[in-house]
Amino acid sequence: MAKKLRIVVSLTTNDNDYQIEQAQSAEQAGNRLGVTVEIIYADNDAINQSTQILKVVQAPAEQRPDAVVFEPVEAQRCHKWRVRRRRRGSAGRC
Repeated sequence: MAKKLRIVVSLTTNDNDYQIEQAQSAEQAGNRLGVTVEIIYADNDAINQSTQILKVVQAPAEQRPDAVVFEPVEAQRCHKWRVRRRRRGSAGRC
């Protein structure tokens, strides 16, 4: 019997609709594909997210996931910054 794949999904927060939908979609896809999906949340803290992912990838071999998928905390913050800048009519990069 083949080993069931395990994927860790690191999301920025569990208190907004977009992130909740991402978590639900990941779990549904995992169920459909027969993959174990573990969701972890970084509480909008890039250092916390880095630490969480580091712990996952440095775990003993038998506890490590087959893959880690993440949305960087900074990416969401940059997106919000760009939206505010566009609303004010100015461009810019994060």
